[in-house]
Amino acid sequence: MIGGTITASATGVGFVNSKSTENKLENVIISTGKDKNSGNGIRLEKESRLTLKNVKVTQTGNSVIANNRSNITISGGSFDSSYATICAQNGSSITLTDNAQITSYDEAGLYAKDSKSIVTVTGGTVQGKTTALSAQNGGRIKATNVTLITADSNGSGAESQDVGSLVELYGDTTIKNAEIGLSSENDGMIKMIGGTVIAENSAFVVNNNGHIDVTDVSATAEDRAIAFEKSKNNKTSEINLTNTKLHIKNGTGINANESIGKVNLKNSEIRANVLLVTEASTKKNDFTFTLNADHSILDGKVSTEKKIQNNL
Repeated sequence: MIGGTITASATGVGFVNSKSTENKLENVIISTGKDKNSGNGIRLEKESRLTLKNVKVTQTGNSVIANNRSNITISGGSFDSSYATICAQNGSSITLTDNAQITSYDEAGLYAKDSKSIVTVTGGTVQGKTTALSAQNGGRIKATNVTLITADSNGSGAESQDVGSLVELYGDTTIKNAEIGLSSENDGMIKMIGGTVIAENSAFVVNNNGHIDVTDVSATAEDRAIAFEKSKNNKTSEINLTNTKLHIKNGTGINANESIGKVNLKNSEIRANVLLVTEASTKKNDFTFTLNADHSILDGKVSTEKKIQNNL
């Protein structure tokens, strides 16, 4: 289909078990014609395939859903919805290029859930309320040269939750207007190479065996550079920084209050009013925080009330 408008109360375009190379939409506008939280713009099921070019999907609950090993290729266009805007689940894949514009008013902009589900985006802007990018339950997201924005007071630029979940950020990717830059928990992983993080509160947050690896990144935050949240299972969360500079305007470089944690620095800088904080709330447990620094600069005072292992 080339050109035209589709208005539907439930699903604008749907495919089930359809692999035809003729499944294409170009210069089409899709809407529910109702409130922005109604229905699906596009939904694929059971290994279906679809190509979109300069398509606009608006006033929907979800703009695009690929389910059950389906595949969608998106070039350009704009997509806005109330809930997760672009969703890949149950082993599906979605690829976005050519400056696609993604907006979620209440949830995540891009969402990948379940093993072998992957969303790949190059260029464009992704804006979410709770988070711009969300990988859960083994889902994966790869973003290159993308601007990530969140609107919620507790929102994050990117989040990774659960075993096997992975968010990868490359090139000139920028996170801004986010309360938290990157957030990883429950065995999730985030990797960022290059780019910029501008956080209203914390640059990097990990919890319950969450891992964040950052290389060649410039990051600023108002309150905390690195934060280890309370771990229910006493698992060790870890943050690795290489050739990375973190500057905290009026707060703490590393907050290790409530978790077993490890920070590894290589050729990196952390500058803050207070470099490291731990509190007596963790004294009753055998929590240990480890800081390894190789050719790195740590600037700020230390306030500690629990066991700290420094390898400087």
